[in-house]
Amino acid sequence: MEIINLHRILPQSLKDEIHKCVSEFASENRYRIIFGQVIVSEPVLGKNAIFQVIVSAVCDYFKVSETVVLSRTRKIPFVTYRQMIIYFTEQYMDITQEDIGIMVGIKERSSISHSLKIINTYINTDKKIRYNIKRLDNIIKMMIVPK
Repeated sequence: MEIINLHRILPQSLKDEIHKCVSEFASENRYRIIFGQVIVSEPVLGKNAIFQVIVSAVCDYFKVSETVVLSRTRKIPFVTYRQMIIYFTEQYMDITQEDIGIMVGIKERSSISHSLKIINTYINTDKKIRYNIKRLDNIIKMMIVPK
């Protein structure tokens, strides 16, 4: 593997701009640029950003609006999508069920616990939902680093 030296191929103004943009998200010593990709040695997404990535991934995958999924609607497909968001939030973030409830807009911790139980039941019994969960898990893994 050969590391491309940015000093040889990029003008100085562009190198400065790249480092300025990257340094907003990662500290100066925590990243390297290799083959046009930024390699970061530590996760740079905050908790709200991770939650937003999860919500966006689920809503984009099923082609539904984020506002509808996170609303208090009780229509079956939207409830299932919201439960998937709760499942992935619990998987990828190190926060309590009460905090997940606040982020999703559900006040009771027992509703979060029930949602996790329902999704785990679906994973064990429903092939279509199991397939969708695996695909979404791969998509989310590419975007964020697990806890």
